[in-house]
Amino acid sequence: MNDKTNIQAGQIWFNLKTDETIRVTTIVPCTGVFGINAHDEGYGETIKFDDLRKADRDEVMDFRDDSRNFRNVTSIDL
Repeated sequence: MNDKTNIQAGQIWFNLKTDETIRVTTIVPCTGVFGINAHDEGYGETIKFDDLRKADRDEVMDFRDDSRNFRNVTSIDL
């Protein structure tokens, strides 16, 4: 199901323009969403509803793994 009327902050969706999964952070009514990728990049860029599709299970798991790996790598004191 790809019902864009039920998008909620925190959900993982696929950005068709950048070809990457994003976590929705803010919903902009009648316009689109703000979201970030697994590396916390992209906040503040409006993504139109037409440029989104629901991420499948594998994409969600990849996003979660990438996000965890990114946070672990950047939190190490060098």
